Amino acid sequence: MASKAGSSISGDLQGTAAAAAAAAAADGGDWDVTQAGQSRQPGSAHRPDVHVVLVEPQIPQNTGNIARTCAATNVALHLVGPMAFELDDKKLKRAGLDYWQHVCVKLHDSWQDFFAFFQALPAPKQLIGYSVYGDTYYAGPEFKYTPGDWLLFGAETTGLPMQAHRDILSSGGVLVKIPIVDTYVRSINQSVCVGVGVFEALRQLDEGRHDVTPRDDESSPMVRLPTPMQVEQQHQRQQQEGQQQQQQQQEAVKKEAPVEQQQQRQQQEGQQQQQQQQQQQHQEDAEQEAPVLA
Repeated sequence: MASKAGSSISGDLQGTAAAAAAAAAADGGDWDVTQAGQSRQPGSAHRPDVHVVLVEPQIPQNTGNIARTCAATNVALHLVGPMAFELDDKKLKRAGLDYWQHVCVKLHDSWQDFFAFFQALPAPKQLIGYSVYGDTYYAGPEFKYTPGDWLLFGAETTGLPMQAHRDILSSGGVLVKIPIVDTYVRSINQSVCVGVGVFEALRQLDEGRHDVTPRDDESSPMVRLPTPMQVEQQHQRQQQEGQQQQQQQQEAVKKEAPVEQQQQRQQQEGQQQQQQQQQQQHQEDAEQEAPVLA
């Protein structure tokens, strides 16, 4: 059933992306959020088991950052109006960088429109509202996410509307809370909340299936920190190189030793010859002086 719901929603989102190209051409190339998701091919939709919903967002930079998170996690993004910024806001585009083309986005004019859209979807489905009025810890083991969860986040200054709180609970949903030390701050950034919620949901939904592959930075100008195994291998190579150098030095000394010994022998022979010559000269001088003394 989850896949059927995902297929239905994916079709709506893909329709938004398909209409984006015509909109871009009509606007002379001007960008707006309806052009999101253009890089996606039919059938390569977002994951169907979790969705992110921003209700009446106010700050375009936050929405752009959240879109980037959705692109990185392959999670669909729903924007519920009224919004405090235009869909072609440059700040919105800049915060999402060049990732907007990879995000599945669906627009809803109001909370009422979104809730009617949600009610028409097949099960399994559940609304999870992140709110300061939540009475449930947002993460495990206290709270368990399930396929078909819709993660709802309210406006940066006012949070989720009261009607949204009521509809979430009446539909069988849950109000959760990310606890903070509120001595000095009222709340944490909206895009941070979404990141915390999304990755906790994926951690639980993908339990036992987490695939972590290190990025290959060999061709990158960035310096990659070595792994402990690489550090140990480098240390072993350095030890081997040091041993080889020491061995080469010892061999060189052995080769030089005969030469030094020969030089020492030649020096000793030269000294002996010189001493013999001096002795012989003394004897000759003594023999020549002997008759004179006689």
